[in-house]
Amino acid sequence: YLVTGGAERWLLNLSSFLKSQKYLVTIFTTNGSGEWEQKAKHVCDNLIINNVETETQENVIQKLIDYVNKHGVDLVHISNSETGYVATKILAEIYPKPKIVDTVHSDKSGFINYSSKYSSYIDQRITVSKITQQMLLKNNLINSNSVSTIYNACDLEIVNKIPKKKNIISYIGRLSEEKNPQLFIDICNALSKQLADYTFQIVGDGPLFDT
Repeated sequence: YLVTGGAERWLLNLSSFLKSQKYLVTIFTTNGSGEWEQKAKHVCDNLIINNVETETQENVIQKLIDYVNKHGVDLVHISNSETGYVATKILAEIYPKPKIVDTVHSDKSGFINYSSKYSSYIDQRITVSKITQQMLLKNNLINSNSVSTIYNACDLEIVNKIPKKKNIISYIGRLSEEKNPQLFIDICNALSKQLADYTFQIVGDGPLFDT
């Protein structure tokens, strides 16, 4: 989904870099969302948005397979997509077979299980933390030579706008249950009496924004 989040920022950073290296980049995704959809258009050559509310998974996979065949795609990168993982079995039957890479963003999401389940079809894995990499390797479901870690980056344009002379402790991320922003609030309440000259702030959006 093209929504505010670390995984989406990671994807935009990757797409921007690949495009700068003269690769032709297509983002094949589900429902777009405002500002992030516009950002995606700037970092890729083609943006294909599928409406998951009106299209079946089978139809979306067939569209992906047709696109890969028609354009001779060399590499398919999967990021937080059940449909992408299910498609790997069919992609593996294409000749010449495109390289398949996936990025696992969290050890607490269901996608780490998909990465393991479809491991025989995936050529290379990327994790955004060493903890997630260790989770993938723990049960010997993948080869250690086929996984590497690339950390997420931050938008320096936003960082540079933060006043440098203030003491600020921030939570920056998606406001959703699995991110547990309430823990940050609890920590702020505990520290506020000890750190009177500090400012605490939350930066992000998500389903818990209004709670």
